[in-house]
Amino acid sequence: MNALLAQLNAWAGVGAVVAIALSLGALLWAWRLHRRVRVVSPDMRRFVREMEGKSFEAAVGDLLGALQTSAERLTALEQHAEQTDRLLRRSVQKVGCVRYDADEEIGGALSFALALLDGNLNGLVLTSIHTFRECRLYMRPVAEGRCALPLIPEEEQALEEAKRHGDAGEQPHTTVQPAAHGGRMTRSRRR
Repeated sequence: MNALLAQLNAWAGVGAVVAIALSLGALLWAWRLHRRVRVVSPDMRRFVREMEGKSFEAAVGDLLGALQTSAERLTALEQHAEQTDRLLRRSVQKVGCVRYDADEEIGGALSFALALLDGNLNGLVLTSIHTFRECRLYMRPVAEGRCALPLIPEEEQALEEAKRHGDAGEQPHTTVQPAAHGGRMTRSRRR
């Protein structure tokens, strides 16, 4: 019996050491969990505040309702974005401009051909011919990058510049041409 008591005393010391080690491990584990909860706690605190006075099922139902509302709003925003994209395709996106002297007596490149196209290459070419006696304005429709009416060279050049250089966000390319009938030559520039 004495041997049994001696063995129990020896095991009691080992058991105490194991119990202390387990207690320290549990304390360390609790401390780490506390740190993790502190990181999540702003969201958890808000959730708990919103849950006060409600059952868990009611709180989850409210969250699911909010999620459904968000999904509906997202769908509406996607539809609005598609509609805006369709409208933008029809807005002026490509611009080409050629300034020139239609009358050698005047100079100053007062005449111009301006091509305005949408994303589908539909639009118009607007031409102003300024002479000493008068100023005339012409408009020619453009469909799919082509005009069914005959164009003067400056109009053709403005149309090609709009198709080539007029991508959205890019500055319009303006070309200044020499006079149509042997007038003085002006320089080409990019604005």
